[in-house]
Amino acid sequence: MKQKGLIFLFLILAASFAFLLLRPDPKSDTEWFKKIDSSVSAATIQEYQHDLSSSPHRAGTEANRKVGDQILKLLSKYGLKTTTAEYSFDFPEPQDAQLQLTFPSEINFNLHERQLSEDESTKVSKNELPYFAFSPDADIQTKVIYANTGSAEDYAYLKSRGLDVSNCIALVRARGICRGMKIVAAEKEGVAGLLIYPELKDQGFRKVEFPYGPHLNPWVSQRGSLLKYFLYPGDPTEPDAQNLSTLPKIPAMPISQDVASVLLKNILGEAVPESWQGWLPEGYHTGPGPAIVKMVYRGTKQRRTIRNIFAWLNTKTDDKHFVVAGNHYDAWVYGAADPISGTTVMLETAKVLSNITHKGWTPRRKILFTFWDGEEYGMFGSTAWVKKNLPLLENAVAYINVDTAYRARDFSPYLSPGLYTSLDRALNGLQDPDSGRYFSEIRPEYQNPGFSSDVVPFIRFAGIPVIDAGFGRTYSVYHSLYDDEMWLEKFGDPDAKFRVALSKIISRYLYRISNDVLLPYDFTEIQPYASKALNALEKKGNIQHSNGEVESLRQELDSFHAIAVQLQKEIETKKQLSPESRVAANKFLLDAIKAFNGSNGNVLMEASGTSGCAGEALSDLSDAFTANNREQIIAAANNLKRSLTSSGQFLEKVIGILKSK
Repeated sequence: MKQKGLIFLFLILAASFAFLLLRPDPKSDTEWFKKIDSSVSAATIQEYQHDLSSSPHRAGTEANRKVGDQILKLLSKYGLKTTTAEYSFDFPEPQDAQLQLTFPSEINFNLHERQLSEDESTKVSKNELPYFAFSPDADIQTKVIYANTGSAEDYAYLKSRGLDVSNCIALVRARGICRGMKIVAAEKEGVAGLLIYPELKDQGFRKVEFPYGPHLNPWVSQRGSLLKYFLYPGDPTEPDAQNLSTLPKIPAMPISQDVASVLLKNILGEAVPESWQGWLPEGYHTGPGPAIVKMVYRGTKQRRTIRNIFAWLNTKTDDKHFVVAGNHYDAWVYGAADPISGTTVMLETAKVLSNITHKGWTPRRKILFTFWDGEEYGMFGSTAWVKKNLPLLENAVAYINVDTAYRARDFSPYLSPGLYTSLDRALNGLQDPDSGRYFSEIRPEYQNPGFSSDVVPFIRFAGIPVIDAGFGRTYSVYHSLYDDEMWLEKFGDPDAKFRVALSKIISRYLYRISNDVLLPYDFTEIQPYASKALNALEKKGNIQHSNGEVESLRQELDSFHAIAVQLQKEIETKKQLSPESRVAANKFLLDAIKAFNGSNGNVLMEASGTSGCAGEALSDLSDAFTANNREQIIAAANNLKRSLTSSGQFLEKVIGILKSK
């Protein structure tokens, strides 16, 4: 009899443990966070940094393959199962680039960045010609016009002053809108070519310049891709990319402030508006001319193989959902900040999480660590892999990206609505390394992810919410020869405290999102996000053309929000969930978040129609109002309403599961 009683008690206990607590024990989380934080090592991060940014390594080169080999070796050392995926593309390389001032005097410009005796790494200057990938060949001679940032609005101003920009070469600042959008605007106006330089004023301050300090020197020249990847990322020869014409039709060259100063001195005409003024002493005038330049560029294509690297942190559970975390490792030159500071963070995160699995932690969901190749040319590696693996990614919960860990000292998180609350939970109790205050007290308002990093294919093709995190938004040696170990370790992040902080943030976040019983989306964030965008449109003065579409959309948003609020209440009320209910609920939660992905991308957030690289809330609707296109407005509003309805229906199914006994 006693034995039967023990068996009965055992069965009751087994049944109760089969049910999963919806909210983990805060004490347990705190303990694991302590283990994570104490495992992050500044010395290890700096060791990675030195090894991975010691030589120039563009995508597809032998030098970059060696960087990849080092990453694979480290991941295997951590006990992770690694795989790779290789793809071949035609990548552009410069053969010849010349720029001459031919009038009113003759000057042959040196387009190479200056070798610095104080920085041993710059000895490769003569081998690292700055260029824009995918620029067409050019041999043109014409007048120069100053066009500020090269936006459509800038050209409209010049035309309003009676100036003809067609067949001119436009001198434009690097900031403002992305390179590809500068190309779009220039092509539309018949501009012959672009010269793009980093303007001192856009740094926001005059301080000690590199190599004596961290700030912009006169010789920085910012490389990059000219692809219009905000239209379609990856290989421009793909049919979809060809249909959208992602290749540039006019040439462009990166130049330094040193070169731009000479050109500005020889551009006369009207004085520019105050907002167009920079800090170079030569003065700023519109032109065109009298300066005339000759611009010559010759490039070639090289067939190269790139290699994506993957490492799985596995689990003992049967949960089919997984989380993706990634960084790219190809660079324009050394890439100490962009991307290797991010690579070191992702490697340290993989090490830390692998280590704590040996201390008793078992993630509920697998984590896939990814290291992309070919990002700098236009997200080639990530796009190719995402498109090929869409069936696999149907079970991906989120993508967490670290492109560049350190640019400046301010924490800069960019993320999809629905993930705000979960990131706040990871930040809880962590101190900012600069101010010493808690991130929860000082973190900035969350911004939209940009459309110039590896988050793009995950948003556009897979419909997966993303986080793109780092410290700082801009930095002085971006995409230049001087983005090297000396800049980062002497002036940028000398004791690696920002990379350490980011490693803790990403490790904590992956711990939580891979561990929660229910997928940690907060759907109450959607309505405020969309309503804020609608309010901004209203301030632009175009709402009156909507004839009720916006009001109807607001009503749909309110209805969706009511469902989301109810779901949160049910989650807070429910204490435990059976494994079967958990599986069903998570399926519907994932369906609900992916309901916002349409045939033309994400209806909540897409690439900005004006800047290109920035993410914009309700981008399709914004473009429709900007174009004042009635049919386009109706289509965009209806697409969003359909997504809200579909997502809400999935959430109601989750509510039903949580209400059931």
